[in-house]
Amino acid sequence: GNETTDLGPSDGVGLDAAELTTTLEGGGSLTVCYRAYGDEEYRALPGLLTVAGVRGYSPVVVWKHERVTLRFEGVGLSVGAEGDRVKFVRDGQCDGQNVIGWSAVSNELESGEPGGGDVVSVATYNIAFHETGNVTVCYELRSRGAYYNPLWPLLYVSPGSSDLEVQVE
Repeated sequence: GNETTDLGPSDGVGLDAAELTTTLEGGGSLTVCYRAYGDEEYRALPGLLTVAGVRGYSPVVVWKHERVTLRFEGVGLSVGAEGDRVKFVRDGQCDGQNVIGWSAVSNELESGEPGGGDVVSVATYNIAFHETGNVTVCYELRSRGAYYNPLWPLLYVSPGSSDLEVQVE
C-alpha cells in the first residue's frame, strides 16, 4: 500500500481532522488505516474506500484481423452513449486524437457479466485489429472526467496465420 505523513493543514497540531490529497489508480475497495502521532501501530478506519476505475482488461494478446471482445473489469464502469470511452494508440500518449489509423474513439461499450471479488462492473468492446505490434489501450472513465488513462500491460496484436511465411526445405 501507500503511506504518507503529508497530511494537511501543515501548521495544525491537535486538530479534529486531517486531509490527504492524492490520486488513486485502478478501481476497487481499499481499507484506510491511520496512525496518530506517537502511536506505534496503524488502525483500520471503519468502512471501505471505493475507488472507481479499471482494474484490468483481457485478453492482452490478440490475432490480427480476428474479431475479439475486450473485457474491462473494475468499479464504476459505465456503458452506453454517454458512458465510458476507449481508444487505441501506438505511442503510449492517451491525450489528443492520436488514435491508430483504422480505429476510432468509441463509446460503444457494452455491459458484461461481473467477475468475482470486488470487481463489480464489466464493460466489453468488440474490435478487430489490422496492424501487428504493441498497442496502448486508453480508457476514459466518464465519472472521473474527460481524460484517458493508459491501461497496462500493453495489448499485443500478433500476426494472423495468413500473415506468416513458412519455408519448407
